[in-house]
Amino acid sequence: IAINKPYLATVELLDIDLDVNDVIGKPVRVLNEAIGLSAEYYEATIAKYKEVVNTGKPINFLESLDISGQIFTLEITLSPVMNENGECQYLLYNSHNISEQTRATRALIESEEKFKQIFLTSPDFVTISEIKSGKYIDVNEFFVQKSGYTREEIIGQTSSGLNIWNNPDDRVRMLSIVSKFGKVENMEARFKLKNGEIIQGLLSAALFIIDNEPHILTITRDITELKQVEHAYKETAANLSSMIDNREDFIYSVDLNLNYIIFNSSFEKIMNEQHNIELKKGMSSIANFTKDEAEFWITKYKAAFNGQSDTFEFTLTLNDKSRYFQTTLNPIVKDNKITGASGLSIDITERKLVEEALKLSEEKFEKAFRLSPFLITLSTLEGEIIEVNDRIFSTLGYTREEFLERNAIKNPLWVDLDDRVNFIKLLKKNESISEKEVELIKK
Repeated sequence: IAINKPYLATVELLDIDLDVNDVIGKPVRVLNEAIGLSAEYYEATIAKYKEVVNTGKPINFLESLDISGQIFTLEITLSPVMNENGECQYLLYNSHNISEQTRATRALIESEEKFKQIFLTSPDFVTISEIKSGKYIDVNEFFVQKSGYTREEIIGQTSSGLNIWNNPDDRVRMLSIVSKFGKVENMEARFKLKNGEIIQGLLSAALFIIDNEPHILTITRDITELKQVEHAYKETAANLSSMIDNREDFIYSVDLNLNYIIFNSSFEKIMNEQHNIELKKGMSSIANFTKDEAEFWITKYKAAFNGQSDTFEFTLTLNDKSRYFQTTLNPIVKDNKITGASGLSIDITERKLVEEALKLSEEKFEKAFRLSPFLITLSTLEGEIIEVNDRIFSTLGYTREEFLERNAIKNPLWVDLDDRVNFIKLLKKNESISEKEVELIKK
């Protein structure tokens, strides 16, 4: 029926000759073929369309597409547009190109191995494991404390061996998604602790490479209490009200006029502090915002009023300090009609600070590595040189490219190769060596 300008602009950037008049009013297959998508992709797309039409509910998913030789990862929302009879009359397709975000995430995950001590303080379950064997190679302290297992019991074991997944099929599903998309986000699953207790987790995972082997990083948040809140809502409104009001997360809802319906004490407190007001039910949710803030939230709420569910991040400045929140907005549906929107905002400030600290640590490491007055090389135990700093090739007379093409054994830099053999033996035994004299060959 309609295609917006950003979609057409993206197609134009890919040098695809698309006349919008050739596809408006035509089947979706015509558009797919015009931009080079396969018949298999068309069939999968139609299946998703049918799901939305039959259920009358929006769906969110990720897709990885190869268009004109470029790989795109898209975050897609399919939403029904209902007629007055409560039937799906149109479908709204909304895609967000998260390709750069995906690539940035992968780069960040690879750097985590260098600075994983930062993550050891995370209040989530964090694990690093091998893809092929499934063995854990590292976990954070929170995992050790909450799971009940000692580090010695975990490292080298598999999640199957420890019976971590309450339903092993969930792990198979996670690996399938990660294999296809490179990551999985906000996947819910149940996990078993050593004492037999079952917890509900919200898991995100991504692939990264260590020593040329694929590994997987998982970060799981214990949302057992939150799921209990959701269950309580179904059981009794009175119990729900009590549990919501005592949560540290912000929970609130607005009607179609953007006036507050309900909110918990945590949300009330922060709004009172932020705007110096006494928050009350029926009060406008945007009256105390700046123009930019009001426009931002009006856009988000209107999307929910149109049947879309959305998860996004935003920042608040309180007492001259920035706090980061992840918010989910969902439409409130009563008798097949949308009557408002509900919101859940989770404070992710600590996670953001960890990410920023990681990036800063990596920058400091890179600077120290490059500018060090000492000769520094990174190489495999087999002698393959991975990286060198400026000092080593300026001292020995080789160019950086000549170093990276060398092998410390086949084209030795060591005057005495036996010294290197003994050096590697000591390194394997002690894990580190300091102040050992060696002789190297200049160019």
